[in-house]
Amino acid sequence: MLLGGSRRSTAALVLAALMVGIGVLLVYLAVVSPVNRLFFLGAATLALLVVGVEGGVRFAAGVVVAAVLLVFLLLPVGPWTLAFAFFFGPYAVVKQCADRWPFILRWLVKFLHFNTAAGAVLFALGGFSAVFSGGFSKRLPEPFPQHFPVWVLVAGAQLVLIVFDLALSYFVGYYLHRFKPNRKLRLG
Repeated sequence: MLLGGSRRSTAALVLAALMVGIGVLLVYLAVVSPVNRLFFLGAATLALLVVGVEGGVRFAAGVVVAAVLLVFLLLPVGPWTLAFAFFFGPYAVVKQCADRWPFILRWLVKFLHFNTAAGAVLFALGGFSAVFSGGFSKRLPEPFPQHFPVWVLVAGAQLVLIVFDLALSYFVGYYLHRFKPNRKLRLG
């Protein structure tokens, strides 16, 4: 037994450590990979969400804090690590809490978290002036016109959040259906 704890606490710590390691590895892949960066960050969120399903919200919050601290200790601070720290990491806890609430409140909290996190990342990177002065449109890929309206990007980001949330719900449902009924050990 680990630290004099019970079998349940040992299993919870092992799961937490494994998922933190997987989450940090996925954030590392998002940082170094030239493609699929949002996929890796979303998969890191899913790994942290599994801890929430197994151990509860408070346990998941501790794991998210540990993962964010390790990401900042091991990886260079940049847009992908900031996106993980402000949105993708905490979203595992936000989603788990908000999915218990009524439909309108649930989505209000999710959109509020997403937009606050996006604003925090832009602020941390000094991107507000670039977005609102038109400089952001210069970094867009070729198919976009030179003066692409920012509101289209904001609306598109909201749609991506909805798809991301639905995908997370699908995978958590699959996890619960496929793996949870066969397990006798509850970690929370």
